[in-house]
Amino acid sequence: MIKRFTPTKNVYLYLYSKTSKEEYKFLFIKNFLEKEKYDIITTEVNQKDNHSLFALGRILTNTFYDIIPNLSKISKGEIKDISKLLLPKDQKSLTHFELWFDKVMNFWLDKLSEPMIQYDDIDYTKIYFLEIPDINTEIINKKLKERNFKYSFEYIEQKNYKYKSIGKETLNILSKLNFEKMVEHIISTENCIKNDELDLYIILACKLSGDDEKGYFHFPSLFNGIYRRNKEKWIYMVASKGVFPDEEMLNKAKCILIPGSDLSVHDDYEFLRQTEKYLVDLIIDIEDKGKYPNLKILGICFGLEIIMNGLGGKLNKSEWGKDARFGPEIINLDEKFWELNYVKASGVSKRKNLIIAEAHSEKIIKYPLDNKNYFTTVGNSEACMCEVSMDKKGKILMFQGHPEYSPGLSISRSLPMLMEFAGYKKEDINLKSINKFEKEYFNKEENKNSNFNEWRAICDSFMRYNSN
Repeated sequence: MIKRFTPTKNVYLYLYSKTSKEEYKFLFIKNFLEKEKYDIITTEVNQKDNHSLFALGRILTNTFYDIIPNLSKISKGEIKDISKLLLPKDQKSLTHFELWFDKVMNFWLDKLSEPMIQYDDIDYTKIYFLEIPDINTEIINKKLKERNFKYSFEYIEQKNYKYKSIGKETLNILSKLNFEKMVEHIISTENCIKNDELDLYIILACKLSGDDEKGYFHFPSLFNGIYRRNKEKWIYMVASKGVFPDEEMLNKAKCILIPGSDLSVHDDYEFLRQTEKYLVDLIIDIEDKGKYPNLKILGICFGLEIIMNGLGGKLNKSEWGKDARFGPEIINLDEKFWELNYVKASGVSKRKNLIIAEAHSEKIIKYPLDNKNYFTTVGNSEACMCEVSMDKKGKILMFQGHPEYSPGLSISRSLPMLMEFAGYKKEDINLKSINKFEKEYFNKEENKNSNFNEWRAICDSFMRYNSN
């Protein structure tokens, strides 16, 4: 019985170090100015964050900026002036749009996407653990105080945390996961990471190899932040580098996830043709030869398009703005969709339609030929005849829309483009106009509510449900 997907509402981060005696101690935060109790790093996950790792990166960047990545250097005296590690005094925090391009934020998205220890057995909560070098907090706090930085750091060891003044919210978490259990959990997961005993998931992106992973386009953190559970390893691969999952990976992996792309299947890149061939061969292996019995394929937007194109289907060729779909779309679902075991296991209640976030300019207009048509359409919309498609074995699930997007991400990801469609001139698209447009968008009744977490629950159940 798989554990059902629950959206993350609150995220916590424990920073910890190991002593020379291999004992664990945890780094807590205290407010210098208000003399509050010691706490850990925490924040709520909102729609614009879209996932737990973006939320965590946001609070780390806006609260500490470049301090935490450089704690060891400050402790060793290698950084004398810490002013460059802080946000400018006239800038209290970065907006979601500014965070997209910020180097520290993107450092955190990279870091948090690495195989790491997390605890997700508390509903609506994810607790992450990040090991840092053993540091001298006295030296660090002195430098921080000189710069009027309002936070200080202090280690609390497992054996004496009950004698410290700890904040109410942190105590609440400790009541569910105390230090003894935390240390056991860390050691157990560290051993799994060391011995490569983690469940494997693969993100196969179809994008140009020179494209940076930033902000909302940071696919490793996006899918790790939504779906990764403890003792899982999510590998990120870029098809344009000519490297694809090999036989060993395919036999071990639980799922290959092919996300969206700003490319078109009609673009004349050799790696796109290589990717099509790789995916078609893989699908034939799964469907006709019965290979890789534990492997699933989840195609999202471009993921659906490149598979259908490779199998001989036809997509309309268009330019951005001529046939583009952005924002919420009502998906009409067939009865057989709700009869799928993984849909039943997801806990999503049956009804005629669900709303999904769309961000695409091309769509399927002709299905593959019968001899290569392994798929059946179980969802359509006013705009697209093939919104949700699946194979008959329950091994492949594909979407034209984006089940991973919240409305907040859907709008923020595409803001400049959407604003052009709305009549803004490029030269007038600045941070002030973006904030105004964003506010107006979310004030519209139809954009306030969405059942996007239900799509996530269905995808999560699909990836984990054993269909054998």
